[in-house]
Amino acid sequence: MKILISGASGFIGKHLCESLFQDDHELVGLTRSKNNLAPINNLFTSINEWDGRSLPERSNVTEGCDVIINLAGESIRGYWTKGKQDTLRTSRLLATRALVEAFKPAGDQIPLLISASATGFYGDRGEEQLTEQSIAGKSFLSGLTSDWEEEALRFRNSLENVALLRFGVVLGQDGGLVAGLKPIYKLGLGGTLGKGNQWWPWIHIDDVVEIVKFIIGRKLTGPVNVVSPLPERQKTFSQKFAKHLGRPNIFTVPETMIKIAAGGLSEEMLSSRNVIPEKLILNQYPFKHPDLTNALKAL
Repeated sequence: MKILISGASGFIGKHLCESLFQDDHELVGLTRSKNNLAPINNLFTSINEWDGRSLPERSNVTEGCDVIINLAGESIRGYWTKGKQDTLRTSRLLATRALVEAFKPAGDQIPLLISASATGFYGDRGEEQLTEQSIAGKSFLSGLTSDWEEEALRFRNSLENVALLRFGVVLGQDGGLVAGLKPIYKLGLGGTLGKGNQWWPWIHIDDVVEIVKFIIGRKLTGPVNVVSPLPERQKTFSQKFAKHLGRPNIFTVPETMIKIAAGGLSEEMLSSRNVIPEKLILNQYPFKHPDLTNALKAL
C-alpha cells in the first residue's frame, strides 16, 4: 500500500514508519524540514516539505494513496502560555484541514484517513468509565481534541473512511512519558502528583504501532481509544515505575505546586480519565502489553 504520513519525525511516527517499511509498504513523508527525517529517510519512497498549512502539488504527493496517517502537531511538552496553546491548536487544526482539502477533488479511490487525537478529549471525569461513546469534556484539551477531530471528519465519506486515534500516555524507551520521567526518578525525586487517585490511561509503543496496523487491516473507523485495557491510578503508576528503575517513590507534589510549575500542562497530569479501549476489545485486538508491570519490563 502507498501510505502518506505527516508527523513522521515524532516519537510515534518513527516507530510506526520502521514497522510499516518492514511490511513492504510504500511510505511518503510530509515534514516541515527534510532534516527532521534524516535518521529514517531511507524508509521513504519520497519526502516532501510543507508548512503544515498546504500540501505540495497533488500529483506528486497524494496520487494513489491508500492510507493517510496524520500525526502532525506541536508537542504538548512545555509550559502552556497563551502562545503555546495557540500553537497547539493551529498546528493540529491547520495540518489536518490541509490534508482533508487535498483529497476533496472527486475520484474513485478514497483513502483511509487515520488521524491522531488524544484521551484529553474526555476531560477530567473522576471515576466514570469512558468508552468511545462517551461525550467530550469541558477543558482546554477537550475543546482542542474535539475541534481536531471535527477537522478530520470533514474528509470525504468520513463515516467509512476516518479513524480517530485517541492516544493515552505512550510508553517507550526513547520517547513519550518515560523519556520525561526517567531522569526525575533516577534522581530519587519520583512520587505522587496531587492526590494520586486520578486514572492515567496508558499504552506501550509496541501496541500503538500494532493498533494502527490493525485499524488498517480491519478498516476500523470512528474514534478508537488507543489505551491499555488496564488503566492505572497515578499513584500506582508512579510506584510501579519507580520499582522498575530501582528508585524510591516517596515524594508528593501538591496540586497547587504542579499548576504553578506546569501551567496548563497540569491538566494532563492531574485529570482523571478511566478510559477503556472498547472498540479494540470488541474487535478482538490482541494486546501485546496489557499489564503495566510487564509493559515496563518490555522497555
